[in-house]
Amino acid sequence: MLSDYRYRIKYKNLWIAIVIQDYGFAGNVALSICKSKRAQNDWFCNRKNRRARRAARIQNVSDLKCWAVCARLMRLVLDYTSNPLFIYPEDSTRDVLMRYAERWGFEKGSDNVWVRVCI
Repeated sequence: MLSDYRYRIKYKNLWIAIVIQDYGFAGNVALSICKSKRAQNDWFCNRKNRRARRAARIQNVSDLKCWAVCARLMRLVLDYTSNPLFIYPEDSTRDVLMRYAERWGFEKGSDNVWVRVCI
């Protein structure tokens, strides 16, 4: 049984959510910026509907301040998480997100999986 930890904050009219799905050996980190919680939940649960597809695409409504808030939340979450984590991006064109991942201590592994091992 998978357990997940959700961290959400609201910035202007957008919800910033970070979810860590615990697989036992490591946790998968997911990040979503969307207008509704329901769309984020559909995307996290891998539902095949319009809301989930809209939440999965790159959001053009977020500005640099929104990304700064997102980066601060991610840093806070990572500081208090002692388990190994990994990120598996859905799309290889999300280079900006992967540059942030490098700053947060993630290293590129095989098959486009980014791994962060805490000591």
